[in-house]
Amino acid sequence: MEYQNSVTSVSNEEPSFSDCDLTYTSVVYEDGDDYNHPTGILPGTDDHAGCLNFQLFLNNEDKSKKSWLYSSVLKKLYIDINKVVCVQFRLKQPESGKINSSKESLFVRALPVYAAPEFLQEPVTRCPVHVMTDKANGHSNVPWLFHVLRAEHHEAVYHINRKSNRHSVVVPLHTPALGSEFITIMYKFTCKTSCAFGLNRRPVHVVFTLENAQGQILGRRKLLVKVCSCPKRDLHRDEIVSKTEIDANGRKRKVKEVDNSMAYSSMEIYSPATKEIKMEHLDVEETVEDDNMPYTIPSFTVMGKQQYISTLELLHGHFLGLSVRNDALIDLHPNISHISELLDKIKNESS
Repeated sequence: MEYQNSVTSVSNEEPSFSDCDLTYTSVVYEDGDDYNHPTGILPGTDDHAGCLNFQLFLNNEDKSKKSWLYSSVLKKLYIDINKVVCVQFRLKQPESGKINSSKESLFVRALPVYAAPEFLQEPVTRCPVHVMTDKANGHSNVPWLFHVLRAEHHEAVYHINRKSNRHSVVVPLHTPALGSEFITIMYKFTCKTSCAFGLNRRPVHVVFTLENAQGQILGRRKLLVKVCSCPKRDLHRDEIVSKTEIDANGRKRKVKEVDNSMAYSSMEIYSPATKEIKMEHLDVEETVEDDNMPYTIPSFTVMGKQQYISTLELLHGHFLGLSVRNDALIDLHPNISHISELLDKIKNESS
């Protein structure tokens, strides 16, 4: 099979990895659009262990403290852009005794999908800014150029479904090293959750499907992910917000905490007891740095219309600046909108 710019085309039939003489780190184009296809219009997202007891774990060993964190409260991975997270897979060995043999070739496909039902049919694509940045840096021919998710693996193959426009990356599984029960694959994200014209602040799941050489799905796991500049800050803030709710009078109150320790026990999705992912306790200095507790500004009176307008404009500019510097537009948008409404109202009043 001849390749042009490291691109392979597969059309009009289900993808068969064993039938393709693939050049690794190439691109494969698919045309499957049925509901059973892993990259179709509405791909399956329900967790399914399957006959091989497909399981997913996060390896928190030998990682930088600021590269990624996992929230056991929110069941969510927080990771910095272009930082590596080691994902471990475990499954029951096939009948041949080897995972990647001529008869039992197995693959893991990683597919980003939007978590909200209203966006599920939309493909997750990379934002134009990061695409153009890579092109400017001389990476215009890399196979992962338009992919939000990248696999740091020399045998990775990047797939694009031409009917659904979904982007996924497929990596072959090999028998674990002697003495190990896990198969480790390293992934990184090439766009932030906040990227405009890309993820655009929409929550994203990464759906991992275990497939054989004929493209048949043998198992499925999903992982909720947020890609951000400061994982610790965003994790701490989101956990605080999740523990508060607003009552009928608009006042915030703490929600009674629920024990989530057994929430995923039936799936065994995250690290076992011997490799449990623990959230670090924040010390005093870190708490001050990541201070996201809600506070209410007391009401006060401003004399004069012009002074009132000037005060509102100062607050409006202040919140806009905070949203840009701290990547917090989604949190500050209610304040910004409210101040804008007040400004419009006072400016439209007759003098």
